[in-house]
Amino acid sequence: MRLVGSVFNKYKKYLQPGVYELNAAGTCFCKKDEKKQSSVSDFATEVTNGKGWKLQRRFHVKEADSQFQCTQMLLTDAGNIVKCFDFDAGLVVSIFKSVERMHAWVQKKEEAKTYFLTSNILKCNWDDRYVVEELLKDTVSVAEEKWKHVLEYYVEHSFERNEETWEQFPMVYQHGDLWSANVFCDEKQCKVIDFDHAGYHMFFYDLALYMFTEAFIKKKEMFLNKYLQGEYDFWIEKICAMYGVEYVAAEREELLSSAIREMIFTRFSTRAGKKVTQSIVRFFAAKGIHI
Repeated sequence: MRLVGSVFNKYKKYLQPGVYELNAAGTCFCKKDEKKQSSVSDFATEVTNGKGWKLQRRFHVKEADSQFQCTQMLLTDAGNIVKCFDFDAGLVVSIFKSVERMHAWVQKKEEAKTYFLTSNILKCNWDDRYVVEELLKDTVSVAEEKWKHVLEYYVEHSFERNEETWEQFPMVYQHGDLWSANVFCDEKQCKVIDFDHAGYHMFFYDLALYMFTEAFIKKKEMFLNKYLQGEYDFWIEKICAMYGVEYVAAEREELLSSAIREMIFTRFSTRAGKKVTQSIVRFFAAKGIHI
């Protein structure tokens, strides 16, 4: 709590005056009585598995010291990036712990523009280490509609391949952290954010991660279940063909398992990630899938 409080005090100048609450995970501060106005609050609550918000102690902002009037603060990347949200102005302010981290973030975002539509950067302040972006909004509120947009995008767009493989599968450029919280759609197009894990992954990585994350974090298993039942075979077969992979319906579990194994290897192979890995393995074991 002391560390979280120090982060709040360091960056509270970006917030509106008022009293702020902290979610149970200790990752998101929200101005009191304004939680329901933002999908960011929903996201922060969801990642705590529904534990919700609690006022562990009062966090006060007496006066604003900057031009921003944000009402939420989200701690990401183990505190290396703090995001503040001004919903009235439609802005996201990302503040970085170091210039090096900010440079890497900007570079990743620029590289990703080759493959994805994303939010516009409005300002980079290298002295104060912050980036201002437009705040994206969803007009497609139905989960199935958003997932359909994502599937169609991956069928219609080919991603660059390198010479490496993961297990027997080709490696191609992928978003690396694709799930509904990072995808914003309207009737015509989708934009994505958060490219920290973008790079070369096995070709089915993004779609597997989307289905898994919706099921594991948001408790929405319909996409994963429909995939395992073969309801997405039409799209998956097309995506496999793009990268020279013969799709065999009987092996769809192995295709999914391979992507999940890569996720575990690249993101949770440290000692700190052992408990997460065990939870993931148990989750799939309950479905009869070996990871």
